Amino acid sequence: MKLIASMLIDSDTVKRAHAIRAHARVHRLTLSDLVNNLNKSTAPGDDPNFRLDIPGGSKVVYTVEQQPEPFGWIEHLSASMTLPQGTRCPPPPQVVYGLILPLFSLKQENVIHTYLEKEFGAVNLIFKLEEA
Repeated sequence: MKLIASMLIDSDTVKRAHAIRAHARVHRLTLSDLVNNLNKSTAPGDDPNFRLDIPGGSKVVYTVEQQPEPFGWIEHLSASMTLPQGTRCPPPPQVVYGLILPLFSLKQENVIHTYLEKEFGAVNLIFKLEEA
């Protein structure tokens, strides 16, 4: 068996994920915000308030954003990891569903859409926003 990447989920990582989720729920991104980001060539992951860097090379970006219907307001989680040789790729499903989603109080059965961003080596999961 080969280790392709390592990930350390410690109490600091858990606290940081909770802080990112709280920040994102207050600082929601409207359609206009998302278009402005595209026009400026910026992304929510450029803002550390939306990005979780997990020791071991994984990166998670969590936002609450407005999308065109039929989606409306959603929770958007993007995850990638860096392999030992330096290339980025999506984490294995067991890592996403078993380790990353729980950090943000998200559940696999609530995913409404998934897509890959090959150019960023990331998997994106979309969840309908459930108001708390």
